[in-house]
Amino acid sequence: VQVKLLARGERCGLQLLDPLSLLWPERTPAPRMLEAEITTRCYLRCSFCESTYFPSDYRRQNDLTYEQFVDMVRQFGDLRYVNLTGMGSSWLNPDFEKMLAYCHEHDIYMTVIDSFNRLTLGQMHSLIRYGGKKIPVSLDAATPEVYAKVREGGDFYTVLENVRLFRAL
Repeated sequence: VQVKLLARGERCGLQLLDPLSLLWPERTPAPRMLEAEITTRCYLRCSFCESTYFPSDYRRQNDLTYEQFVDMVRQFGDLRYVNLTGMGSSWLNPDFEKMLAYCHEHDIYMTVIDSFNRLTLGQMHSLIRYGGKKIPVSLDAATPEVYAKVREGGDFYTVLENVRLFRAL
């Protein structure tokens, strides 16, 4: 995995100091923040999520390995923050807990976003043990009926119960 250290995507235009970073790339600081797409697999079919509309074979085979993750993080040098969530359900990646541990051991502030639909007690303990500093819960409706339409395959009451349990832990 090669990380491209670009501030903007193609055709986004140049900013005033961009030509300097092109002249002296070695003096351009590396980004200190990373969002890692660790899986595209998900057990939910959310109406707003692009992965819902991916072909099923694409959803099954796209996990970032622990080795790829470590290689990517090391390329950033002084990485301070990582969001370990993308389109998929992080816990479906078999290396996810190892990635959490790596960030914890290297003092990298991390965010983990989860639907809390299938979060187990063991997974909750791992999130606490490895110090996820920010753990937003994806709860996209205020009633079970609307939630069922928005997050197909999820259960509103399970999410609420898991949030209560996680807070108690």
